[in-house]
Amino acid sequence: MDYLWHSFNAISSTERFPLYYGIGGRFNSGAGYEGSLGIRGVFGIAWFPHSTPIDVFLELVPVLQVTPLTGLGIDAGLGVRYFFE
Repeated sequence: MDYLWHSFNAISSTERFPLYYGIGGRFNSGAGYEGSLGIRGVFGIAWFPHSTPIDVFLELVPVLQVTPLTGLGIDAGLGVRYFFE
């Protein structure tokens, strides 16, 4: 789960390409993590197509894992979000 801030004026274009950043948390219970908790920093760019309730995003996410062991990692994501209005 992340809390995001968007900067809609960072890129000048006829399309909407906001840069965004935020902070959040991560819970991972698969691939040998056995219930790890982490703190995430989120940095990304999104594209909001005109007249649609979606965005397409690309993000880079550094993670500080705090349990069961402390360590640093990095996640990345490419996806689509649907906004319920």
